[in-house]
Amino acid sequence: MKIRPSIEIEDMEGLPIPIVKLSAICPHCKKQMEVDQKINMIVTNTDKNITLKSVCVNALLDEYDDEPKLSGMDKQKRGKLADRIYTAKGDMDLTPKEITLLQELIGKKNKTLIVTRAYELLDPTEEENEKDKPAKNNNEKKSKAAKKSD
Repeated sequence: MKIRPSIEIEDMEGLPIPIVKLSAICPHCKKQMEVDQKINMIVTNTDKNITLKSVCVNALLDEYDDEPKLSGMDKQKRGKLADRIYTAKGDMDLTPKEITLLQELIGKKNKTLIVTRAYELLDPTEEENEKDKPAKNNNEKKSKAAKKSD
C-alpha cells in the first residue's frame, strides 16, 4: 500500500498542525532547555508542521510500558522501518503488516485527532469504503422506489 510520509496532519479546520517545542528556563543557569515534563513550560511554535512521517517515526522509535521485554530483533525491525519512512522521497510502499504495526503504535502514543488523521492517511481505502456505503443505500432506495412506481 502506498503512503505519502511528507503529507501534513491537519486539525479539525483543515489547517496544518504546527510542531510545538516545550522548553523551560533552568533555575540555576537561566538557560532555556527542552523538557518533557509540563512544569514551568515555555511553548514555542516551530516553523514546521506535524507530518505523517514525524508521527510514524516517533511512534516506531518510542518505548512503551506495555512492551517491557521487546526483543532486540523487534526493536531493529522498528528502527529499520523508521529509517525507511524518514528517508523516503515521495510516496513509498508499506506492507499490510507494517501498516498494522504503525496503527498500533500510533494509537498508543498519540492523542485522538492525530490518531484519526494518521489512520486515514495510512489506510485511505477504509475511508473510501465508508463513503461508498451511503451511495449504495441511496441507489438501493432509488431502485426500490422505481420498482414500486411500476
